[in-house]
Amino acid sequence: MASKKGGITDIPSLLEYLRKDELKRICKGNYETIRAQTGKTKIKSLKIREMRELITESGLNEEEIVGNLTARAIDWICKAMGITRIKYFGRFERERKIKEIITRLKSAPKPKILAEEKVKSLPKIKIFISYDTEDYDAFMLEQLVEELEKNSTIEKVYYWQRDAKLGEAFDDYMTDRIEESNFFLVFCSEKSQKSSPVQQEIGMAKVAMSRGKLQVIPIFIERANLFPDFQRIRGIQFNRAKFKEFIRELLARLTREWG
Repeated sequence: MASKKGGITDIPSLLEYLRKDELKRICKGNYETIRAQTGKTKIKSLKIREMRELITESGLNEEEIVGNLTARAIDWICKAMGITRIKYFGRFERERKIKEIITRLKSAPKPKILAEEKVKSLPKIKIFISYDTEDYDAFMLEQLVEELEKNSTIEKVYYWQRDAKLGEAFDDYMTDRIEESNFFLVFCSEKSQKSSPVQQEIGMAKVAMSRGKLQVIPIFIERANLFPDFQRIRGIQFNRAKFKEFIRELLARLTREWG
């Protein structure tokens, strides 16, 4: 493990510290998330720099990165961060040190000015919503869209029951709007699983994902209703009684993965 000046203070400096075999472990352990978020499927032949970029682009959090490292790598990281090193290389000691490292990383001060400049420089987000019309009230879609479009990072949310009033044919609407969008929110339920329009939209979304142009976020009430194609993608559970908390979680996910 190569020593880096300045130690480890955040995720970028942690990735710089890790050697190739540890970066491979992170990519392998989060393969489905990386594939879903970037559209990239071949990671075995990547160079160190390319793996670091891929991990960053995928928006993996501290738990997903540190949790895939070996006990020896955790020990080296503890040394670099000034944390008491591993006393014995057992499972529970490794997990205890992982929690310490994650806590330290999350508590590190963020460069606020740089973050604000980054948000200003990014284009605004466009979102396509895929759902069955019978689920419109169940998922509180009108209120959800209203809350999303209040956010300064979001330019537009496309959904059929509002946009259909413009008189556009469904096939043209679906093709053009998914192509324009950065995120695809699919609302998973028993009804949407049987919906032909939703299945068409998912087919288009998978094509856009394969080109790295679209990120998918499944929304569900019951996990059993997740679409098979998206079961390995981290979804967000919807709860009417905790609507505000759901919106905060969704916005945090959108801005994190967009930035």
